[in-house]
Amino acid sequence: MKKLYKTTVNLFAVMMLLIISSVSYAQTVSEKGAKIKHIDYKIPAIKTKYGEITQKIRNTISSKGEVWVYSIGSMGSDGVFSSEFSIEELNGIISELESLKKEELKDIAINPDNLDNSYISPNGFIVAYSVYSGASQWRIVIDSSDYRSRKYIEDINLVLDALINGREKLKELSLK
Repeated sequence: MKKLYKTTVNLFAVMMLLIISSVSYAQTVSEKGAKIKHIDYKIPAIKTKYGEITQKIRNTISSKGEVWVYSIGSMGSDGVFSSEFSIEELNGIISELESLKKEELKDIAINPDNLDNSYISPNGFIVAYSVYSGASQWRIVIDSSDYRSRKYIEDINLVLDALINGREKLKELSLK
């Protein structure tokens, strides 16, 4: 029974991800249905003190065309959490993360009791930091609808570098 429940929960999570994903299947499926092919290209994972964050480039091909996305995710005890971004969305996230990094030192300097500064993408991916006791703690939230997808990051530059490298790989593969 537990395995059936876990499978059902995972299937539901995948279905919800497809519904809210920034690259919806409605863009690739006609009213009569469609044959869809997914091709994944793995990128090295982001290693953190608390586990790995996976990355890949996904190419989705259907009769309506071809879509390339960058995907970031993690495996939790209750399933897989992931977010997918087009090149334009990825550019926006990188820009906002660079902006947050610039604000971080200023926010630490004001020595607040508590401060939270975050960017939330249109599909619910969050990059943020909190400041308390004179220090900051970075986190990303891969799926804002599920707190279990929250990942604390010791060095946000690892994530920024990974996003930039992911963007370059996405450009490279989509131009082939």
